[in-house]
Amino acid sequence: MSMNLHSGSLSLGEIRLSGRFGGIVGALALLALVLWAAVYVTGIFPWTGREGGTLRSIGAGKISVIGNQNRTNAMGFKTFYYLQGQEAMLHYKADIKAGGLRIYLAQGGGLRQPVFGTVNVDKSGEAELSYAILQSSFYRWSISPTVTRGSKGYDLSYTASWGARPAR
Repeated sequence: MSMNLHSGSLSLGEIRLSGRFGGIVGALALLALVLWAAVYVTGIFPWTGREGGTLRSIGAGKISVIGNQNRTNAMGFKTFYYLQGQEAMLHYKADIKAGGLRIYLAQGGGLRQPVFGTVNVDKSGEAELSYAILQSSFYRWSISPTVTRGSKGYDLSYTASWGARPAR
């Protein structure tokens, strides 16, 4: 690897990056961020994050979990600054064989207590949760598996997308 500070270039073996190329990539990234912010603020594309996965546990008794297999993937911001007057929403689709999902929105910082209560999903299907934001602040979506009455663990898969749109 060689770097010549006077010419403004960086060489990684056969790959050479010039200062001009880096500036173009930076400008394109900034442009993409500005475009996303514009479509987010207008409500055209209100999504700020997405998560999905397959979760299985090994239960010991009615509510104890002694092991699990989790395959999840996430993209975007789980914690985001929502403005007063916006409507925070989360759209989920779940395939539940045992157990369920616990979903809630919490105001950032501290112990992250649910602001609007907890939603327990124990049946397969899809739905959308939405809450009017009363105070501008950082908020965080929490999605976690849970053991439900009558199950000895959990076995489920889900996808969830969240964001905020202007209040209706």
